Amino acid sequence: MLEGLSDIDWNELGAPEIPQQLHQLSLGYPPETADEFSGLFASLEEQLAPLMLLSGYGNYRDLMRIMETKIPHIVTPFLIQILDKTTDKRVSVMILELVHNECMYIQTVGTIVADREDYKAWARQLRDEVEKGMPVYLKLAHDSEQDVRQGTEDLLLILKDTK
Repeated sequence: MLEGLSDIDWNELGAPEIPQQLHQLSLGYPPETADEFSGLFASLEEQLAPLMLLSGYGNYRDLMRIMETKIPHIVTPFLIQILDKTTDKRVSVMILELVHNECMYIQTVGTIVADREDYKAWARQLRDEVEKGMPVYLKLAHDSEQDVRQGTEDLLLILKDTK
């Protein structure tokens, strides 16, 4: 799992902490580290797809700063790998939420920078990167855990809506 992670110059990307975060995510978490895991999720969300900004709260320039990098595009295939292999349902739900939020860029870009084709292309490429996990999502649509099924359903819906 996480093949190719060490081939990326994360320092050059300005995200040296991401490899460690992805490794932690791939291991799941025992109940006694729930706060730590919540912090991990918050950090990844902040770097990839901050829901509050995508929902119109905060300064849109913060969102545009993320869109000036390819970090979400690079991280998403690793999230899909983890999602495919993890047995920790909390990890599955978290990743489904992250990739769902990444798909929200298309809708958000249309309202905050409608005249910027480069940002629209960035958002479309990210959505397409998320869609590459479709075989994993279809498998999770039949998961035994209701939260995983719901997260998958929400993701499949936004993928359809942003096609």
